[in-house]
Amino acid sequence: MTTVIGVLSREAEMAILCADRQATIGHAENRAIPVGKASVRKLWTAKNGMYSFGYSGPFDDDVEKFAARMVDGSIDVERVTINGSFPELRELNLDKLGDEAPEAGNVGSFLLITRFGNEPSLYKCWPLGKVALKGLDYIGSGSGKAHEYIGARITLQKARDYLPPLGKDRDKEREGMLLTSLECLRYAQANDPYSSGLDLVVVTREGITDHFADLQDDFKARVEAIAAKHTTPSPPSSASS
Repeated sequence: MTTVIGVLSREAEMAILCADRQATIGHAENRAIPVGKASVRKLWTAKNGMYSFGYSGPFDDDVEKFAARMVDGSIDVERVTINGSFPELRELNLDKLGDEAPEAGNVGSFLLITRFGNEPSLYKCWPLGKVALKGLDYIGSGSGKAHEYIGARITLQKARDYLPPLGKDRDKEREGMLLTSLECLRYAQANDPYSSGLDLVVVTREGITDHFADLQDDFKARVEAIAAKHTTPSPPSSASS
């Protein structure tokens, strides 16, 4: 199972991508037919530090080459976001549909987080090339479970509407985004014994932070450490006289 989750908050000035690290390997003659599993990264970051992206779909050499073109800047991703169209992705997927009956299971899609103009943004890139700005989205076979989790959180928040609002706090918003995104991913993985691993990339006005190495073991401790990297340090307490 693949799950890639994207979240954007203008209040927090941050966009997030998180994903599992389990890939389905397709048959050489028909990628829609699974023949094995492999541990891979599904999140990439451009060399120029302006965007990161996550992929859902069968992995093969064509996808790896396409991702490499996005990483090294051979594809003008800023143009893609401005025009709302991704012709290169459309071409990649049309080639995978086959010459006879369309093989829809062969195509893939992307979630994209950017910092063009120093403004974090989240985009969904559909298989046939449409690109749209999003606040929250998920792709992959785990999307249903991710949507279920988010729906449950919304319901819980509505049930707590008697509580006074907490007010605007960028650090609290960022910490909440990180925790919600990773919890959502873990929930999507819960009923799939073949899905494993966590991956996370964060975009802020200041840059892109890849947290792949931070998510290897103790989940609670790791999330707290990641959140600390994106919040304002507390000022040192003054010594009492």
